[in-house]
Amino acid sequence: TSETVDLVTARLDATVATMRAVHDEADDEDPTSADILHGIIGKLEQFAWMVSAENRTPVAKK
Repeated sequence: TSETVDLVTARLDATVATMRAVHDEADDEDPTSADILHGIIGKLEQFAWMVSAENRTPVAKK
């Protein structure tokens, strides 16, 4: 349902926000791990967008 899609998207967004919050600290301690974290953040953002697209309505071009 659209409610489920919204909930999953919200959880993904919250996860990304948490990961972004610790990214700089991780970068100070271990830049290689921070790079891996950065890649995962990007993929989760892409996935969140794809999931949220399920609730979008296509618009015809004029």
